[in-house]
Amino acid sequence: MSILVSSWSNNIQSVPENYCMFFPEKIRPGGHYSSCMQQHSNIDPAQVGGHDHDEIIHRIRKASKDFGLFQVINHGVSEELMDDTMSLFKEFFDMHVEDKAAYYSEDLTKSYRLYTGEDKRPRGDVAAPVCKDIPVIDLSRLAGLDRVEIIQLIMKANMDLGMFQVINHGVSEELMDETMNLFKEFFNMPAEDKAMYYSEDGTSKGNFRFYTSSMKGVNTWKDSVRHICEPLEDNIQSWPEKPARYREVVRAYSVEVRKLSLRILDLICEGLGIQLGYFGDGLSQLQELLVHNYPPCPEPGLVLGVGGHTDPSLLTLLQQQDVYGLQIFKGGQWLGVEPIPHAFVINISDQLEVISNGKLKSARHRAVTNADVARTSLVTFISPSLESIIEPAKALVSASEPQLFKSFRFKEYRDIYIANLQDPNDATTLDAYKL
Repeated sequence: MSILVSSWSNNIQSVPENYCMFFPEKIRPGGHYSSCMQQHSNIDPAQVGGHDHDEIIHRIRKASKDFGLFQVINHGVSEELMDDTMSLFKEFFDMHVEDKAAYYSEDLTKSYRLYTGEDKRPRGDVAAPVCKDIPVIDLSRLAGLDRVEIIQLIMKANMDLGMFQVINHGVSEELMDETMNLFKEFFNMPAEDKAMYYSEDGTSKGNFRFYTSSMKGVNTWKDSVRHICEPLEDNIQSWPEKPARYREVVRAYSVEVRKLSLRILDLICEGLGIQLGYFGDGLSQLQELLVHNYPPCPEPGLVLGVGGHTDPSLLTLLQQQDVYGLQIFKGGQWLGVEPIPHAFVINISDQLEVISNGKLKSARHRAVTNADVARTSLVTFISPSLESIIEPAKALVSASEPQLFKSFRFKEYRDIYIANLQDPNDATTLDAYKL
């Protein structure tokens, strides 16, 4: 129970860094109190029945419009009951830890729970326990008698976690290694060789971009490159020519990963019971490659590489390095995703959750850093065309399983998602489309 603030805060001399560093200086509350509403903002409902009725209503309306807040006195709830209730809760929080332990829970669905606020920083849990529930699926077994079992494994992982890993997937180990090494070489080039590609314009329509980034006003510990990969022939000329063979290698990698993504989408079609090829054409038209480089960080417990999020795409395929860093949010805590050499981590993304009518789960995940070695990850996003209409597949909607999401245009969703990335209120785009 040491996680509860009330259990450890009485005798400390300074605030732990993980409690103050999440907030940029400009939005911290500071060390003083400020006064806004004066005493005349207190409203006495006892006056409503007399000559002051209209004035009281006017003051309520004005306070509601100006502040969204006002105070009431003489309201009918006895002072004795208010004092009794306040004293009771003070007594509760002052009880011994073991007396409160039975009520502590991180389960948001419980009708009564004792809890502490979520710390969105890694807090030094960069060595969080590995999630044991993420299956590693051998796609070479699909050719034999194990096909039904493999599809069942994929569907169970997608419903429970929104994530699984695949091995023997058809993308050669040589190509994966060559692509990974090429990007490591790119990030290690002299600054002047990379400067021409650098851009802070997140709305840029260019086909290649090199940048550093922030989420919700907090800088993240990484540099990134972004490629638009599909259609290849329209985009490849904007890619760098250094290091040598850059365009050739990234082109080959993009082609092979796309083949794998379409293969996995067809397996998901089988698992959902919808026609093969459902995700072809417009629903999987766009392909982007995002490569993140996380340099060693002297204090990994105070920063994030990528904050917690779900992906706005249809499907995400991630090639990890053999360095720990990816985490998934499960059961109220962040758990590590084991880096397996030459495996791809497959994430169900927001559009698949909608099209599956909520049967599949979009995986919430993040990346943490470490103090010793750099980490590079290659992330491929498969997305619908911007004009695609996204809605639950009709075969998955019935009287017993009603439609759970509104229909929308993918461009609209993506634009709102990008805006929400900088929202300090932790807005989630998918929730806005739930019926």
